Order: sequence, then structure tokens, then C-alpha cells
Amino acid sequence: MKKIFMFLYLLITINILGMEEIKVSYPKGRVDFSFYQNLEEDKYKGKYVDLFDFLNKDKKYKFKYQIEKKDEKNLADIQIRKLGNFDSNYSYIETAYTQRIYVIAKKGVDLKNIDEKENLRVGYFGKGIEEIERLKNYYDTPESDVTIFRNEEDIYYALITGNIDIAVIANLKKSSNFPDVEILTTMNVKEYIGIRKDREDLYQLFSKNIEKFDNKKLLESNKKNRIEYFKYLYKDTPTYNDIKIRYKDLKVLIPDKEFLPYYKSRGTKSEGVVPYIGEEIEEILRVPVRYVLSKDEAWDINGVDFTKDKSTLSRGYLRNKIVGINKLTDATILTYKDLEGMTIIKLKDTNLNNLLSRLNNKKIIEVSSFDEGMNYLKSTKNSVFIGTQLYLNYYLRSENLDKKYKISQSKFEISTEMTFKDRELMKILNEVLLSYSADEIEYVANTMVVPKLNLKRFVVEGILAGVILVYIVLLIKRGKK
Repeated sequence: MKKIFMFLYLLITINILGMEEIKVSYPKGRVDFSFYQNLEEDKYKGKYVDLFDFLNKDKKYKFKYQIEKKDEKNLADIQIRKLGNFDSNYSYIETAYTQRIYVIAKKGVDLKNIDEKENLRVGYFGKGIEEIERLKNYYDTPESDVTIFRNEEDIYYALITGNIDIAVIANLKKSSNFPDVEILTTMNVKEYIGIRKDREDLYQLFSKNIEKFDNKKLLESNKKNRIEYFKYLYKDTPTYNDIKIRYKDLKVLIPDKEFLPYYKSRGTKSEGVVPYIGEEIEEILRVPVRYVLSKDEAWDINGVDFTKDKSTLSRGYLRNKIVGINKLTDATILTYKDLEGMTIIKLKDTNLNNLLSRLNNKKIIEVSSFDEGMNYLKSTKNSVFIGTQLYLNYYLRSENLDKKYKISQSKFEISTEMTFKDRELMKILNEVLLSYSADEIEYVANTMVVPKLNLKRFVVEGILAGVILVYIVLLIKRGKK
């Protein structure tokens, strides 16, 4: 027996000693389910750990994680979670992981107003502030044009008092939106992995294999790590334990049995964006989730709320692009002014009040379905059917109507929120909802509406985000001239 134990010990020792130790640095203070240290288990966990394990299938390397330091003499072999501040000693590889950036302005301001500014004043706040500082220095932007803020309250006050024109906030954490301001848009900034330039072996390993960690693996990794992280984060907290005791189940209100991409009932199974989130809420809270169809029934969470009612407790999880459909023979819709005097057809429960409040002369018809909306559009002169780009574009193509009707070039945005009756429940689930990237939610939404669509690595929102980020950087650069 002793010989067997000795053999196993030697085998394990040889395997461990045979691994090459690779130093991996991560930025201080950026902790979420992408990468964190579980102190109870004394090990690092998260999406990056899953990715590295996948790439290191043959156990050739042993990864040693450490906080990033500015030490030219002792550079880590690999850097993770890089948003900027790229080092000339490293080659960088784009990942599917992102951080969400919010562009916020006072109500009534849009991107066109921003574009007309001769000297744009931008406020920044959030994680990744070091990278933003270097971005500012790189473009040699005057101090009066770009201001770095240390908390959300200060940047909000500067926006309301007119000291800045827009606020760019990384990873917005407030439980509810500030009054008198609105989100112009959100963007997902891709994170990068840096490989030290003298480690060509590691660069080849990562660059050639990272895309093999495909959408299925990404979603599985997201789900597993999000659940584990929040259970670890909330463990032994009074609010978390109280909710698990008080709720025998969580009733989530949805508008209809088939309300794509949010919900679709398939026998005993539920699919869509809301059940995708609901499954993880169920695991995190260890409380069963069930879905109800009527507001007359008791409910705890309204899963699909477009109202943006400031009196409610809510958190947005999906921003929809809003477009208009009109006849090919009608005028092209380019701006808000083109909607003046038109009959506007819209789906019920889709709140477009903020978008439509700028119009002086309008007639609005609310419909219950796309078919009903299209019937009105066919029979009504000078009309436009307004709805989400995802729905309307897919509807036109699936019904072969794209040869008679066209999608407007202008795209506006509305936010879909989850609304809560219980403030304590909201506090717990707020951080969970914030952890979903726009890429992840839009990918799930797209696969519900167009299930056969081949979407590559959550790139739908990422491409747009990159364009908007470049646009803002150019505006900042222009401001110094």
C-alpha cells in the first residue's frame, strides 16, 4: 500500500513540477464574475479562468495570478482585462468579454445636438479610469474639455448644472436612474489579453484557439460563473437570507405566451430573454421562478416593462433600437421632423412618449400585434409603423414584405426594464441584472427571433459599440481644435 501511495505522490509531483509557471496580471479593483478570488476556497475563479483552462487542455502551463504592477524589470507573461493603457512590451488579442459604457446627457439632448457642439465638454467616471486618463493624454485634450469624476453624484451634478455636455460612465451601478437625465446610448468596450512579446508560444496558443471557445461555451461559462459569483458574494448577508426565507417562489409577469424575444412557452418549457435571466435568478436565490400572464394575478417582478415610470423600482437589461416602417413610395424618414403630421402606428405597452413628445402634430394608433399594425399601415395614408428594429426587420423579411415597405434610416432607442415591488429584492437582483452585457442579451434575443441566424461570438453590439466609441473619441479630439 505504501508503494502505491509513493507512486501516486511521485506522479503528481512530476506533473506539477513539469508545468511551466506563467504569471498572469489583472487590474486592481476590477472584481466581478469575469475574474475574482474566492477566499473561502483560496482559488481564482471566473470566465477568464474557464478560458485559460480550455486553452491549457494539455496542462502544459500553471497560471499564477497577481495584481498588475508597474515594474519593467518583472513583467507578467500575460495581462488580462485590458481596456486601454496598452504596453509596447505586449501583443494584444481581443476577447469576447466586455465592459459596458453609458453615454448620458440631460433630457432633450441627442447625439445630433452633441455633434453640433464646437467645444465638447465630457465627464468620465468608472472603472478603467486609468485607461481614460491615458486616452485623454494621448489626444492632448485640454483639462477644460475632459473632466475625470470620482463618484456618480458629482458627475450627475456637473451634467445638470451645465458644467459638462455628456457623461461617459463605465459600469453604472446606481439602483435607479437620476432624474432629468437620460441614456443616449450604451456601448460595450472589448477587453483584451496582452501576451508579452518574447512569449511567441503563448501568443500562438491564444490567437489560434481563442475563437474555439465558441458561443455555446461562452454562454455556459457566463451562466456558471455568474451563479457561483453572486452566491459567494451574497452568502451570509441578511437581505439575501431574508429573501430566501420569505419567498416560496418568485412570480414573474410577462405580457403573453409568445412575446418574442422576451418569452415563448413551449409546453412545460419557457424560452427567451426573461427565462434566460430567470433561470439564473432561480439558482442564485434558490427560489423557484414561475411566470404569470395577467397583471391581475399576484406578481413580484414585471419581466418586460417599457414604461420607464420613475415611481417604480426598475433596472434596464435590454436597449432596443426603434425604427419606422412605411411604404416604398412614401418619403424616407431621416429625422424626427419627418414624422410631423404622420399617423404613427405603435404596439401597445411600448412606451415611446419621450421620443414622440418632440412632435407637435401627430396622430397615434395603438395596436396589439404586428399583423394589426401592418393592416393599418396598408389602409392609412401618410402613416408609419414604429417598433423595435429586431422585430420589424424580421417581420418584413419573413412575410416577404420588404419589396413593398422600407425601414427608416433613423434609429432611436428605448430601454426594457424589470420592475420590482420589493425594494430588498431589487437591491439583490440589481447587481445581477447589471452583470449581463448587451452582447449576451442581444445574442439570446436574436436567436429567439431568428433561431437559424449564425451569430459569431456576440459581435452584433460590439461592432456598433466600437463605432460609437470612435465617434466620441473623434468628438473629444475635435474639441481641442
